[in-house]
Amino acid sequence: MHAEFLQYFRQRDRGWLLALLLAVAIVYLPYIGNPFFFDDLSIFLPGSGRQYFYTGFHFDLRWLAFISLGWIYAIAGDALTHIYHLTNVLLHAANTILLFYLLRQLVGEVLPAQKGVQGLVQGAWVAAMLFALHPVAVYAAGYVVQISILMATLFALLLQIFYLRGLLTGRKGWLLLALVAYFLACFSKEHSVLMPAVLLAQTLLLRGRLAVARPALALTWVGFIAVGLLVVLMQKGVFGTPYESMATGLFEQQGVVQSNTIMLHLLSALTQAGLFFKYLGLWLLPNPAWM
Repeated sequence: MHAEFLQYFRQRDRGWLLALLLAVAIVYLPYIGNPFFFDDLSIFLPGSGRQYFYTGFHFDLRWLAFISLGWIYAIAGDALTHIYHLTNVLLHAANTILLFYLLRQLVGEVLPAQKGVQGLVQGAWVAAMLFALHPVAVYAAGYVVQISILMATLFALLLQIFYLRGLLTGRKGWLLLALVAYFLACFSKEHSVLMPAVLLAQTLLLRGRLAVARPALALTWVGFIAVGLLVVLMQKGVFGTPYESMATGLFEQQGVVQSNTIMLHLLSALTQAGLFFKYLGLWLLPNPAWM
């Protein structure tokens, strides 16, 4: 695995990586001095995410993202915005490189005949470049508080890479790293709890080439389930309840009373589902005028 990984940093491959990094730098670096706005401001208020600046490990959701902001705050305070935006840009760049690496590896394993074909590298590079420059990605890379999304994406990509290596090599160390990455992804942003569904798809795609022992794979999935249940139970106050904090007042204006919990749950679910499909549509058809 180490030899394969180092291949991406050999001279013949440096151009692909440097082009991706250059694209991210051209798009984002001119704006790293932008001021904080909207929810960015709330993280520095007393009693909000600022509490993580002075505390250690917590089992709170998004703990890892908030404490990362805390480390930056300890260095730069809240007056210098550059370092916060630069951190997000670096995370976005790292995610772009990891996506290139993951696609190159995954497609090459699913389609072994294409593994040594130059078109495979080009296809993975084009997909990673689209991700790097996509207008929807600006929301995460340019919006300081969305470091949670960037970190969750980082660990989700590492999760897939580690799990893929574990499946194909049979080494338990890769599966352990995958479990750690899943934990870190979930505690960067709880929406990562659904990542095992992606891993299941990987397992099915490669079912004829698995080198991992069944007991090790089963134990890994027990770990995934345990972490997932922990996140769901911690999020119990949000799952099954209206997510929007100001929704009650809006519903009452429309004649939906707070006691009608079934209707509140339904409207909340429809709102979130609608936003999911909206952003999915924007990824497929990135029209900035619709954002």
